[in-house]
Amino acid sequence: MALPLTLPAYMLDATSYIQVTISPDYYTARCDFYSGPTKVYSLTLIQAAPLQSLPDGLKIGDFVIQSGSMQLQLPSPIQTGTVTLNCTYTDLNVTKPTQLNAVVASWNLNQ
Repeated sequence: MALPLTLPAYMLDATSYIQVTISPDYYTARCDFYSGPTKVYSLTLIQAAPLQSLPDGLKIGDFVIQSGSMQLQLPSPIQTGTVTLNCTYTDLNVTKPTQLNAVVASWNLNQ
């Protein structure tokens, strides 16, 4: 892979999503949180710090992350690389805080 790899967006709700871009060396994942076309938050996961906490009350449109984290798992010849979101959230349809544990991006070596 020569260029950064932008993976398909992970939809949080109808208008909110996470866009993950993987660096050419596979050691860095930039995670951008969007509400419609507007970027509202961004974080970078790296090999040396693969787990990052999200700010409490992170509002992405109507989707609100009450608390949570994101984790990077690097790919290997026998394992897919992943970025995982683990959080408690609310939105217009889910008013009681609800747990979400989701792989928001995955990729293989040489993708």
